[in-house]
Amino acid sequence: MEPTNHSSAELSQAPGATPNQRLLNEAINQSRNIDTAFAGLFGLWGKVPYKGLTACQSAVEQGLACYQQQGNWMSLTRLNYPAVVYLVDDNQQDFYGAVIAIDGDQLLMQLGEQQLWVDKAWFNQHFSGTFEILWQAPNLPMMDISQKSSPGQLQWLENALAQVNNRNARRVNQFDVQLENDLKAFQSQHGLKADGIAGNQTLVRLNLYLSQQGPRLTDNGASR
Repeated sequence: MEPTNHSSAELSQAPGATPNQRLLNEAINQSRNIDTAFAGLFGLWGKVPYKGLTACQSAVEQGLACYQQQGNWMSLTRLNYPAVVYLVDDNQQDFYGAVIAIDGDQLLMQLGEQQLWVDKAWFNQHFSGTFEILWQAPNLPMMDISQKSSPGQLQWLENALAQVNNRNARRVNQFDVQLENDLKAFQSQHGLKADGIAGNQTLVRLNLYLSQQGPRLTDNGASR
């Protein structure tokens, strides 16, 4: 299925119609500047980029943070946050879009002033593997959690992993084999080093899932 072109006034129209290739090419050519894609992402958060600052500097000024990840369709949709995606056209030229919603195997993207649906095949063909999201990072310092951590930290880790996996949390007071295995499984699923230590990158990823702030690609988080 090819990308389906919609203007912003036509979002109620169902995805799936044949696109106008000329309009699609125009949208891609309007999307060569990453700041244009970030402007769409800021809009979903009810924020605006500040003139003279980078997108991530603008985010920090407004209580948000940037998070860049290497991934694929699955990692993008599982994380479930609107994202700026780095894309490559048929001539191997870079362009950028904002992914703003998901419906099954289709993503609603903003390219320049155009909003259009693309299917999984089109996205995989053009996606470079890099995407960036905005999120509201926790204010508390994130200390590594390992065998030496306090019972309170271990219980937080157990609770977090349980919530991500939609299961009931256990009561833990030591870094037992099950907790270590659950942590390693989470790390492996998300392209992290499965070392059984909840370091900064692992804690950031867990907090991304736990956060209740901001927009998501789907309301129910089923793509996780």
